[in-house]
Amino acid sequence: MKRISIGFSPGEKVDAAGNVRMRVLLPLVVCLFTTFSVTGAWGAIPPSERTVLIDIYTSTNGSGWTDSSGWNGSAGTECGWYGVTCDLPGDHVIAIQLNGNNLAGSLPDLSGLSDLQVFYATFNQLTGTIPPLAGLANLQEFGVGSNQLTGSTPPLAGLANLQSFDVSSNQLTGSIPSLIGLANLRTFYVSSNQLTGSIPSLAGLTNLVEFGAYDNQLTGSIPPLAGLANLQSFNVSSNQLAGSIPSLSGLSNLQWLDVSLNQLTGSIPSLIGLANLLSFYVNSNQLTGSIPSLSGLSNLQWFSAHSNQLTGSIPSLGGLPNLWLFNVNSNQLTGSIPPLSGLANLRTFYVSSNQLTGTIPPLSGLASLRTFNVNSNQLTGSIPSLAGLSSLQVVVASLNQLGGDVPDVPTPNSLINGSSRLCPNSLNHAAVAAWDAATGVSPWFQECTTFIVTYDGNGSTGGSVPADGNIYTTGQRVTVQGNTGALYKTGYSFDVWNTAADGSGTWYAGGDTFTIAEAGVTLYAQWTPASGYPVRILETDTGYPDIKSAYNDAANGQTIQAQEGLGSQDPLFFDNPHGYNPFYVKLIGGYNATIPPFTTNTGVTLVQGGIEIGKGSVEIDKIIIQ
Repeated sequence: MKRISIGFSPGEKVDAAGNVRMRVLLPLVVCLFTTFSVTGAWGAIPPSERTVLIDIYTSTNGSGWTDSSGWNGSAGTECGWYGVTCDLPGDHVIAIQLNGNNLAGSLPDLSGLSDLQVFYATFNQLTGTIPPLAGLANLQEFGVGSNQLTGSTPPLAGLANLQSFDVSSNQLTGSIPSLIGLANLRTFYVSSNQLTGSIPSLAGLTNLVEFGAYDNQLTGSIPPLAGLANLQSFNVSSNQLAGSIPSLSGLSNLQWLDVSLNQLTGSIPSLIGLANLLSFYVNSNQLTGSIPSLSGLSNLQWFSAHSNQLTGSIPSLGGLPNLWLFNVNSNQLTGSIPPLSGLANLRTFYVSSNQLTGTIPPLSGLASLRTFNVNSNQLTGSIPSLAGLSSLQVVVASLNQLGGDVPDVPTPNSLINGSSRLCPNSLNHAAVAAWDAATGVSPWFQECTTFIVTYDGNGSTGGSVPADGNIYTTGQRVTVQGNTGALYKTGYSFDVWNTAADGSGTWYAGGDTFTIAEAGVTLYAQWTPASGYPVRILETDTGYPDIKSAYNDAANGQTIQAQEGLGSQDPLFFDNPHGYNPFYVKLIGGYNATIPPFTTNTGVTLVQGGIEIGKGSVEIDKIIIQ
C-alpha cells in the first residue's frame, strides 16, 4: 500500500512594527491510499483521461519539468507517472500532484478526469486562467496557489465533496465565488490576489477550519461567523473592508484571527470563551471603544490593536504566560501600564503614542523581552532596572516626563547600536558610553535638552498669537505658523515674523521652516503702518482702499472699520453726523459680498455708533442698532 502526503508548515512573517503575521496557519495534510503495488501492473485508464494527462504535459512544458518520470509512456503506464495516482484497479486517475515541479504555461481542460479527487500544482510558473471545475463532482482538493494565474476564480457550484481550495498568491481578479452548498469545505484560500467585491456568505460551512482572503481589494463587511464551530483560522487582512468585526461568540476552536489593515469601525468584540486563541490582529483600522478583557486567554501569543482610536485603559495582562507580542501603540489609551510580571515569554511590548500616565512597571523576569517601547506618553518616575534582560535589543522611552538616573544596560548587553531612544525626558545627565552606543547619540542625553517655539505679538492690541505645543530637540525642523489667531495692532497691518522684535533677525512667513539649533526660539510679529487705507478689517488689521474690497475679504464675526465720509459706498454704512471717526460694522451671521449692494443673508449685523437716514428708505430685518 502506498501513502502520499503533502504538508505545509506554518509560515511566519514579521512586519516593520514587529508584528508577526501568520500566513499559512495550520498544517494541511492530504492522505491518499492506493492499493496498487509500486512494482505491480496497472489497468488501462480511459483514452479521455490519458488525453488530459498528455495535454497537461504538453501545455506546461513537460520537457522542462524538474521531474517528469514516466510521462508520455505507453498506454497502461499512466498510473506510474510521477505525481499521478489511480484508484484500486488502476482504471481511473484520482489524483495529480505536481507541486513545485517547474510547470510553465497554462492548464488544459480537466473535465475529462471525471473521477479526479485531488489536483495540486502549487509553486510553479503557471499562467493563463484556471480551467472550469464544473463536472468534477468527485473533486475534494484543488490547489494552484503561488503561480502567475490571471482571470477569475471559477464557480464552485456542484462541488459538494470539495474540502480544500487554494488559489492564493496569483493575479486573479473578479470576485470570490459563492460557497453555498460546500458543506464539506475545510480550507479555503484566495489570498494575495487582486480580488474585488465582498466576502460571500459563510453560512452552512460547518466544517470550515481555515479561511484566508487577505491581501486583496475586497470591500463590504465581514459576514457573520456564527455557526462556524470548527473555525480555527480566519484572515481577511489588507483589504478595504468596512463595518464592524462580527461576534466571535461560540468560536471555541478559533486560534488565528487577522482583520488588520482595513477600514473597520465599531468596537473589538468580546473574547470570552476563546480559550484556544493564539493570534489576534485588529490593528490599522478605525476601531473605537476599549480593549476587551483578555482573561482566560492563556494560550494567547500575539495581540495587536495598534493604529486605531481605542480609549480606556490597558486591560490586565495577568494569566497570559504565552504572550509574545503586545502592540497597542497609536491609540488614545489612558491610565497606567499594567504589571508585566509573569510574562516570561514576552518579546515585544509596544504602547507608544497614547496618553498613558503613572510609572513604568518593573521589568524583572522578562528574560525573553527584545523590544520595549513606551514612547510619546505622559509617564513619570524613572526607567526601571534592566537587570536580567539579556535578550533586550531596543528600549524606546522618549517623549515622556521621566526623571532620575538611567539604569545600567543589561549584562550581557544585546542592545542594538542606534536603535534605542531615551530623550526627550528629564533624566539626569550622566555619561554612560553604553547608552551613547545604544542611542547613537553622544552624549546620549544631548537630545534630553528640549526647546520650544513661542510667538510674541510685539505690541499687538488684539487677537491672539499662535500656539506651538511641540517640544523640539536640536536638529528638528519647525514649520512656522501664520497669523492664525487674527492678531492685530491698531493702525498697523500684520506683515511676517522675525526672530528679533526690531526686525533685525531672520524673517519667516507662515509655512516657512527652520532647524532648531541649541536654544528655544521666539518669533515676533512685524507690523506695517496701515495709514493710507481708509478701510480695514479690525481683527487682522489689513487695510483696503474701499468698503467693497474689505467686505469681500471679511469673515463671519469680523469687524470692518471705515473712516467718516465713506458711508455712501454701501447702505449698511452711514455717514456719522455725530463726529465719530472712524465707525465700525461688525458682521455676525451670513452675508453676501458678491451681489451689490453687498446684502446680508440670515444673521445679525451690528452697527456701532449713531446713524442718520436722510434719503431714501431702509428695510430693517434683524438689524440690531446699538
